[in-house]
Amino acid sequence: MNASRRDERVQDFALLFLRVSSSLFPLWMRGLPKLLNYSAQLPVIKDPFHLGANVTLTQAFTVRFAGALRYA
Repeated sequence: MNASRRDERVQDFALLFLRVSSSLFPLWMRGLPKLLNYSAQLPVIKDPFHLGANVTLTQAFTVRFAGALRYA
């Protein structure tokens, strides 16, 4: 019985690792470079709703971070 309990804990930690790493991967690959190169991204980002580049880029960050938290 002790071994089955340990196996369940190992499985729980493995699933936790998979969920956290899979949610942070898109943030690391797409959100973080945009955040680090904010001023370089301003002239490049498309503004379909004509809200301004700052607002659009801030919304893009918000969506990336909220999506990462959603899957965690």
